[in-house]
Amino acid sequence: MLQQLVKGEQLRMSDAEYAYGILRQAILEGLIRPGERLVLDELARQLRMSRTPVREALLMLEADGLVQRRPKRGMIVRRYTERDIDEVYRLRAILEGVAVREATAHIGPEHLERMQQLCQEMDKLIREYPPPESAHRAAWVRAIVSKNNEFHQTFIEASRFSLLERVLKEVVEVPLIFRAFSWYTEEQLRLSNAQHEELVRALRARDAEWGERIIREHLALARSALMERVRALSCEAELLGVEK
Repeated sequence: MLQQLVKGEQLRMSDAEYAYGILRQAILEGLIRPGERLVLDELARQLRMSRTPVREALLMLEADGLVQRRPKRGMIVRRYTERDIDEVYRLRAILEGVAVREATAHIGPEHLERMQQLCQEMDKLIREYPPPESAHRAAWVRAIVSKNNEFHQTFIEASRFSLLERVLKEVVEVPLIFRAFSWYTEEQLRLSNAQHEELVRALRARDAEWGERIIREHLALARSALMERVRALSCEAELLGVEK
């Protein structure tokens, strides 16, 4: 399971940090499924290291909210309920709406140019949209999620609202973002990126109301896409890591 992620060389990091990175990637990409039990001895064997750094890595993942401790089961990969999805995206809409309003007063040309560039890079990735069964799908999802996260982080940083930035880091659920981009249709991706481009125009115009409306619509789209997919696949909810 993890062998495809384990590299021959380990860069300058501790065994625990290395194990954390491998396990985090495996969870985000679905190689270890939501609800799956994390057996310490088996993980240590696959990672080719002792139990101690793997145990430390699991504690780091627990602190991130990616794994949970369950009575009599030990550590399992976290599942998300429909309520979790609803609450996360509704709260993000409020907080990122504030970030956009603040950013309209402070954003500079370097932030705007980077956001525009990211829109173009995401558009290129969308045009390369691979089918779900493609061998390149996981790498493609990683790439577009990285661009999307940087886009959002850029206007949040431009808001100069440091407390808001810290709170959003706690609110944003990275596994949900990966799942959303894995499930998006090509049409939904195009609409999502069109909203990104409109947000850049609103920020250039320093129009706080326009910008806040767009970011709220944008996050409502993500929330709706996730919820719609969850409901359509309710019979597979256990497999997909969403509890009814």
